[in-house]
Amino acid sequence: MKKLTGHIDALMFLDFARRILFPWHRGKLTKLGVKLGMTGAGAASRLKDYGITGIADGNMIDPAVIDSQIASERAKLQPHAEYLRTLLGL
Repeated sequence: MKKLTGHIDALMFLDFARRILFPWHRGKLTKLGVKLGMTGAGAASRLKDYGITGIADGNMIDPAVIDSQIASERAKLQPHAEYLRTLLGL
């Protein structure tokens, strides 16, 4: 169960990051941190956990990098799709 919740958490974080960070401009990392109840540095650290680096230095990142991580997490959830649909009443 913990593995499943970890993938859901990762997918939600990455999706939220994708929505907040693009289009990129200064201050977006701080905004992401605030929205998630963490600091900008905490958000940068969590992005780094997914191989998304350079953003804390003000460097632009390619949205495709986050999209790739989102696709990876979705694929990990695929074996549980029917259970999740039933759980959510879909």
